[in-house]
This record gives sequence, C-alpha cells and structure tokens, in this order.
Amino acid sequence: MADSMELSSDVPPASAALTAEFVAQQSSSFDADPKLRLARNAVTRSDVRDVLMRRDVSNSFNHHYSVKVAQECKVTDQKRTGRCWIFAALNVMRLGIMSKFNLADDFELSQSYLFFWDKLEKCNYFLENVLLTKDKPLDGRLLQHLLKEPICDGGQWDMVTNLMGKYGVVPKSVFPESKTSMNSVWVNRFLTAKLREYALRLRGMAGKGAVEADLHKAKADMMAEVYKVLSVHFGAMPKPDSKFEWAMTDKHKAFKREEHTPLGFYRDLVSTKADQMVSIIHDPRNPYRRSYSVSYLGNVVGGDIVRYINLPIEELKRYAMATLDGGQPCWMGVDVFKSYHLELGILDSGMYDHDLVYGVSPGMTKEERLRSGESLMSHAMVFTGYDKRDGEKIPNKWRVENSWGDTRGNKGYFLMTNAWFDEYLFQVVVNKSLLDKDLLPLLTDEPTMLPAWDPMGSLASVGRQEHQQQDGGGGLRGREGNVADPRCRI
Repeated sequence: MADSMELSSDVPPASAALTAEFVAQQSSSFDADPKLRLARNAVTRSDVRDVLMRRDVSNSFNHHYSVKVAQECKVTDQKRTGRCWIFAALNVMRLGIMSKFNLADDFELSQSYLFFWDKLEKCNYFLENVLLTKDKPLDGRLLQHLLKEPICDGGQWDMVTNLMGKYGVVPKSVFPESKTSMNSVWVNRFLTAKLREYALRLRGMAGKGAVEADLHKAKADMMAEVYKVLSVHFGAMPKPDSKFEWAMTDKHKAFKREEHTPLGFYRDLVSTKADQMVSIIHDPRNPYRRSYSVSYLGNVVGGDIVRYINLPIEELKRYAMATLDGGQPCWMGVDVFKSYHLELGILDSGMYDHDLVYGVSPGMTKEERLRSGESLMSHAMVFTGYDKRDGEKIPNKWRVENSWGDTRGNKGYFLMTNAWFDEYLFQVVVNKSLLDKDLLPLLTDEPTMLPAWDPMGSLASVGRQEHQQQDGGGGLRGREGNVADPRCRI
C-alpha cells in the first residue's frame, strides 16, 4: 500500500498534531508566571471551587428578603432520584392544604405516588413512540435519541398536569417512600434494558408485516410485565378512584380523620390546579412571543402536550414577581450546575474568578451555550421570595426552595442572584390569569415543534444527572448525574 495513500477528509492532517516544541514552550511560559504557579499550588491541594470563589462576593450574601410567601415549608429531599420536577410541583401545591388544615411545616404530598404512575405512563409512551417510528431507521438520530433514555426520572410541568388529572394526589403519610422511590438507579437500569428489548421486538414484528392489532397486543403484554416490575419496587399502589383514610394532627394538636380518593383529594383540596398554569421559557435561539413544543416529549398517551410560551428574560422576572406578590410560590427550571456553591446554597454568575486562577474565563452567551450543548435545563425548584431595594424595579436576589434536604444553604433554601437568573434560568410556571391578553391565543394555537433532542426538552429527559452532583459537588446526566450511574437529573 503506497505511503502517499490519500486519507479520508474527516481525519485531521498530521501537520495539526501537537509537537514537543509546543509543549516545551507552554511549560516554560507557565513556569515563568508566578501567579499560575501559586494557583497550581492552591488547586492541587484544595477544592478548586474554594480557590475560585471571590470572598468579597460570598460575604455579601444574606438570606433576608423584602417579599416572601406567608408560609414556608421544611425543605424536602428527593434523595438519589431525578424527581425534582415532581417535588417542586408538590411543594407549590402543599401550601394551600397546610393553610386549610393548619398543618405543620413538614407536611408533604406523596412524591412516590406520582413517581410510580409516571414510570408506568412513560413506558407506555415510549412503546407507542416505537410503533409510531417503526418505519424510521434504527440507527437514525431520532430512534437513537428515543432508545438512549427510554425511562428517566425527569419531567416537565405539563407532565405533572397529565399525572394529576388522571391519578390525583395523596398525602405522603398515605403512600410513603420506598427504597426504590428514594434511589431509582436499579429499576431504571432494568426497565431501560427491557424497553430496548421490547422496542427491537416490536420493530421486528412490524418488519415482518404484523398488523396493528397484533403489535398492540404484544405491547399490552409488555406493559403487563412493566406493571409487575414497578409494583414490586414501589409497593401496593392506591387506585385513583379508591378510598383512603387520611389522619392528621394540626399545629394545635387537634386530631382529624377524613376519607378521600386520590382524584377527589386533588379536586377538592388542592387549590393550585396544574392545568391552571402555563410554562413560560426564555430561549434566545428562537423568536419570542410564540409557542413551542418538543417532538416525542411527554408521559401520558392522550394527555396534554408540553407547551411553552417563549418570552424575553425580563418578562419571566415580571411574571415570577407577580406570582410571589400574589402570595404564591413559583415553579421554575434552571441549569443548576453552573456557577453555584452547593454547601452555601448560592447561585451567582459572578461568584468564581476564573481569570484570576486560570488566566482564562468562560466567554459564551446564553444562546451560544444552548446551541453548543454547554447549557440546558437540569433542575426544577421553587421561588418563595425575592429582595428588591427601594426605588429599583428588578430584584437583586431570589429565595429558592430546593429539594436536596436541609443541610445545604439556608436550611435547604438557596439564594439566586439576578445575574444568575439572566444566564441560567430557562422557565417559570405561572397562573394563566396573569398572562397579558395578547398572549392568550398562544395557549391554544399550533406550537412550533422543536426536535426531540432540543435542550428545551432536557428537564424531562435528564433526570439522571441530579444525584451525582448533589453528592459530589453538586445535584440533575454526567450533569443531574446518571440515574443510571448513581446520582440523576430533571
């Protein structure tokens, strides 16, 4: 074979290789810089975030706010799962029940109840998507995207709406956590393998000419197996229309007992209804004042689509403030693993001085981070307050109820600066009644469809990152962690 054989154009030329001369030059340049040598000494012996942190900035923060909801709750803990979206939604909804029954601040609605139904519905949704795409190439981008993570822990607000409308809610005392609901790694791994197996089986049947009835019969048999697996892991599940007894003791030690069904409990006692809310996003890649959805994203077949209204970031602040001014907490979605300090519970884009330590600083805009895959929604939390100085229109900081337990931040509450809001917040959920009238048609129009892999769908597909970051230096895929690693996202 000739030495001059022409190489493929997608192979870098040999002339692009790093040379010994380049390495020697860079090493000499580094050693000649005393600031870099000092940085190396510090970083090789300390947590890099402690070295990067600007002490003047971290010392300037306090957890006092000019506006807060009337009653705050004890912070919840999603453990080793990517259920942040469920926790955040139920944290919004529990306040009305606590007020109505004068309950203590540790009252919770059952996250594991919705988690079970979400797992079951997502498996069915995935298999239906497999049937819808049976004629598309298996090695194409769409099928590979669907197969990559057929059942994750993550989700979106409209997926909460679907679950609550179909299954209702129950108090946590009625359906408490199981080992699996607090650590979903094993069940996710097992069902991921089974769902991929089912997908190949259904596609094989379709390729041999199986009729729709036979395909759906096979799918029903598969879902029966899924139900058995989930029931083993989560326990005996209350049915949406079956009665349960709820016993409670209020803050004055008064005892009360009531009988409800999950659907009735949601209908009669939850004042903040999921379907009364609308998701507003900030996506600088796409035109504002339009509605968007993400292809193949959802959990309940026949349920609501995931719908967003895209607005400038200042509008998201205005709607979040209006929600809090009305005494209600505000659900939101962010890229939580950027410029944050876990133990202090601080989210601030100016907290770390990269240039001082490295001589290099991050340089991308929010739009560039989205386009390059550097940023996406990775976690859902809840605003419970903000601080605004006299004479100013925009808050300088926001109070955040997280779901990573009460040992971080201010007893589990985090602080988000306005600058961080600009860069890493992507979504707020507010009551439809707050929307400007000219936006109301966007609630029912035909949305622009984004591709299945678009970052605006990431909160519902990355429930795997959350746990790894919480334990190690953080909390939603190699970013919320990998639910299928040990610690997961959204």
